[in-house]
Amino acid sequence: MEPTLDEALSALFGTAPKQAAVKTSLVQQTTGAQISAEPPVSQAANVHSPESNSARKRFDEAQQAVQQGDWKKFGKAMDALRRQLDQPIAR
Repeated sequence: MEPTLDEALSALFGTAPKQAAVKTSLVQQTTGAQISAEPPVSQAANVHSPESNSARKRFDEAQQAVQQGDWKKFGKAMDALRRQLDQPIAR
């Protein structure tokens, strides 16, 4: 299991992880600090593959549903994410 979502998606879809995510993970492991090293959304869309962007969107929808206490929406978002992750990777 990868320590961050970005690294897990990179491992799953075969893309190179962002250097900032790796550095952030190391800082968090050694200091316990919570650091936001995510690029702005406009840059993030160019960093990942379309598949990982879509998976990230579904994950974010699930997280938002949890924060709102909408368990039905959460379940739907997780089901959609699971279906996507179960699909073979097109190369």
